[in-house]
Amino acid sequence: MMTYPNSYALLSEEELEYTTGGALDAETVGKWISTAMNVTMGVLAIVNVVNAIKKGQISSVLASALGTGAGLLTYVNIANIGSVAAQVQKQYPEQYPEEEGTINGNLMVDSAKIYFSSLGGALLGVANVGAAAGALYFSFV
Repeated sequence: MMTYPNSYALLSEEELEYTTGGALDAETVGKWISTAMNVTMGVLAIVNVVNAIKKGQISSVLASALGTGAGLLTYVNIANIGSVAAQVQKQYPEQYPEEEGTINGNLMVDSAKIYFSSLGGALLGVANVGAAAGALYFSFV
């Protein structure tokens, strides 16, 4: 447990909201960060592909396309595991008693096992690994 000096005054909820510039919850901030990251990665991928095409480097184009595909598949797999985790947590609240919306290690591992044991999850997982391996291969060819 963390202890503070006697002279330390914790901020109230209203003071904290004022000092942070508003009442943004973590989910909203996370969505904005995720969107910004996705847009940035998309722009970088497009710039990389255009430069590779201009230079006539087909292996660089393939590496960039496969790398972007691997990133997209990773995002899809993580989002799907998160939705499986929400379902598992609702179905077995006694086994996963944490607050809804939080995921502990056991819930994450169990959800990933469930997701990747399904046909769709297994195919997306294999495609993700294949795209990443292809991106690495074409990066060095």
